[in-house]
Parts: sequence; structure tokens; C-alpha cells
Amino acid sequence: MLAIEDTSEVVLDIQNLIIEKVGIYMSATFYELNYEIQNDDLMGCAALRIYLKDKLFAGETASLSIKYRTTVAGRAISWLNANQTASKTLPYMFTECQPINCRSVAPL
Repeated sequence: MLAIEDTSEVVLDIQNLIIEKVGIYMSATFYELNYEIQNDDLMGCAALRIYLKDKLFAGETASLSIKYRTTVAGRAISWLNANQTASKTLPYMFTECQPINCRSVAPL
């Protein structure tokens, strides 16, 4: 990521994701970061608020690492069982990643 202004946190939009670990690579060193999830029941999503170890200044770059899992509650990934497909032999996975649903596939 590239900082467009000085910052000490990153906020991403998520929906029905299980966040396991968050970290950042800065100057070739990995640091695990603290974070919190702020649910917005009215909007049906959540903010993943990540607190940086050190302030990131405008123009600096860093690589953010987020270990997470999707859940069956996510609306972007769907499956048809084998009987619902033309060949009737294999299941079929498809995505519906309109902007509102993408946040259930990856933090955005």
C-alpha cells in the first residue's frame, strides 16, 4: 500500500469474514498488528480497523498481510451441487461480486 497522507491506521470494509491475524512488512521486517472489528448492523458490514506499529508517512509504502477465512454467510460465493449442472457430474462455484458483496470475499 502507498500512504497518500500520514496515517497510523488502516480501515477496510469487510462482511462475514473471520480475521485470524494482521501484520505489516516495513523495511523488510514483519510486525503483527493490533486490530478491531466495528460492526455496522444498519449497513450489514463491518470496518476492520488496523493499528499500525509506527506511523506511515505520505509517500511511504508497506505491505499489509491479513490472514482471514470466508464464511458460508458471505453473499459473493455460491455453489450449485452436481445435480444442478448440465453434466450432473461436478459441482459448480460462481461469484456475484457486485461492490456490496465483494467485501465478503476479501477485505477492501
